[in-house]
Amino acid sequence: MPRVNSTSKILKEYTKEVKATFVQYTKRIERHFDVVAEDIKGKIQGLSEQVAVNTEQLTFHNQEFEDIKKRLDVLEIKLDGYEEILNSHSAILESHTRDFAIIKEDLLFVKQELKSKADREEFNFLEKRVMILEKKLAKV
Repeated sequence: MPRVNSTSKILKEYTKEVKATFVQYTKRIERHFDVVAEDIKGKIQGLSEQVAVNTEQLTFHNQEFEDIKKRLDVLEIKLDGYEEILNSHSAILESHTRDFAIIKEDLLFVKQELKSKADREEFNFLEKRVMILEKKLAKV
């Protein structure tokens, strides 16, 4: 039985060495994972801070876009009002254009009529001739 005892003893020694090596490697792996975890934590923290900054900027830009949209809505309403005024003025202008065309035709007609009639100077001249002729006829 001494052999079993010596094998058992060797096995115990070997087990102790394996456990010691395992504990040593386990501690090294834990330290490595701690370092990696800290690095990842730092990177996640930096990323988180950048996301927060980006979120603030997006919120600010969204508010600016909302303000611009409101201003554009107001301008659109004003433009609609101006469009109505412009359409109204266009209708008035059309009416005036028709009226001026009628007035122009009337003026042309009056001008033609005036040309066909004797002017005052001609009338005075004709009146003097008639008086002269009446005097001549009266003497006869």
